[in-house]
Amino acid sequence: MSAMSTPDTGNAAIRRFDMSDEAPIGLVAISGRGRILQANRALASILGCESVEMLKDIPLSNFHAFPELALELLLEAVETRSNAGVEMNFLRLDGNEVTVRVNAAVVRREDGEQIIVASAEDVTDLRGEEAGTRQSQTMDAVARLAAGISHDYNNLITAILGEATHLADTLDPGSGAHEAALSIMQSARRAARITRRLLTLSQAEVAAGSLVDLGSAVGEVIQRLTESTEPDVELDVQVLPGNGTVRLAPSHLHEILTNLIANSQEAMPSGGPIRVEVAPVSILDETYGSEYQPPAPPGEYQSVAVGDAGIGMNEETRQRVFEPFFTTKGLGDGAGLGLTTVFSLVRASRGHISVMSEPAYGTLVRILFPCHEGEAPLPTPAPPPEKPSASPDHRGTVLLVDDEEPVRRVMRKALTAMGFEIVEAPDGAVALDMVRDPDTPLSLLVTDVMMPRMKGTELARHLLESRPGLPVLLVSGYTDSPEVQEWVDVDPDIFLAKPFELPDFMARVSARMESQPLR
Repeated sequence: MSAMSTPDTGNAAIRRFDMSDEAPIGLVAISGRGRILQANRALASILGCESVEMLKDIPLSNFHAFPELALELLLEAVETRSNAGVEMNFLRLDGNEVTVRVNAAVVRREDGEQIIVASAEDVTDLRGEEAGTRQSQTMDAVARLAAGISHDYNNLITAILGEATHLADTLDPGSGAHEAALSIMQSARRAARITRRLLTLSQAEVAAGSLVDLGSAVGEVIQRLTESTEPDVELDVQVLPGNGTVRLAPSHLHEILTNLIANSQEAMPSGGPIRVEVAPVSILDETYGSEYQPPAPPGEYQSVAVGDAGIGMNEETRQRVFEPFFTTKGLGDGAGLGLTTVFSLVRASRGHISVMSEPAYGTLVRILFPCHEGEAPLPTPAPPPEKPSASPDHRGTVLLVDDEEPVRRVMRKALTAMGFEIVEAPDGAVALDMVRDPDTPLSLLVTDVMMPRMKGTELARHLLESRPGLPVLLVSGYTDSPEVQEWVDVDPDIFLAKPFELPDFMARVSARMESQPLR
């Protein structure tokens, strides 16, 4: 809208508002004191008013988030004089915020009074889509960063955790040095959890998953999590009628619920109930699905919701909960990756997520998974955890291969304590030369996967050709490596992810010694 200054044009501009109710955008005339003189139905709709009459002769600033800035921003729109206009945030009568693109001009009436005439276009949805695109791009960038650093971090944490464990075993319990070693172990475990979340971001691509009964799957996860929750926190699980089958990776569900339960616990310092509900949900049209990220198209879903009565969040915080590294905790108290991880896994599972929260009233997170036809297989009870023996009850020679000497040293100490003879190599090519003679005794291959010159999987293939049935244990910080997955599909226990605890490593070594030969 261009500036107008003659009385005739000014009066004509005012009169045109009587004919503008069919206009697709909002139109408004504002006095020099900032009061609304005329408006059309589109503007009333933008501001959440049932009729145009509700707007007349009231200050426009009543609808602005910062009333003292409303007129100043409007004058800025006048001065801009461009098609882009100026974006302003207004508050509707229902309290929701809308983003409006404003173009404005000053006109003069017959009585000499200057007024502002403006057009207003609701661009809230457009900005929401742009914000979603930016968030997706940010998530992709963080995922690439995570993939690049996780391998190195996992090696460092493996070495730190392993050496601290060895140190603690040599010290008198209760001594200051022993307590220090335990503290190092605890810090390393925390670092491992953060790295695991980073790695989850880098691997959270669309997952094929398997058909699972959501109610049963959630119940199993919550049963395991109950053991680690605070004593003053009660987990209440409700599976409502209509529970059905979804396609989901069980590991994704476990990580999602672990993070949500942890967040709810932190939101209730004095304890309280955490309600977990599984229920069917019907999305009737796009309006109902728009509250989810990404928006849920019409259809039938199974939902899992986690709610608490904790401290809650204001709207500004709620809008940012999925941003990588965003946290409301103090410096050093949180990595800001919990809900980012949840969002990534939900997206990878073709799901949709919403967060509702009010300060002092709590938070409800609801996730939708599309329904699938077919019955989920009955869950297989998990085998009891293996308990390694600390006594040297093994005999034989282990070929130990890793390009990180600190990691190799940690594994060497554990294997020596188990009674093995050790042959070490820094990469696959050197290792193959060391045991090329088929008469060289060899009882087990323990190898990193991603190494210079020759990968661990390639080394394993060469050795199995000349030594059929040789037990193999692959260890790596690259848990999503295609080379690893090919072997895991045949033998799930052949792989141990870094960083690992030494008892877990020793247990897996014992299991590999008793494993069936690879075919």
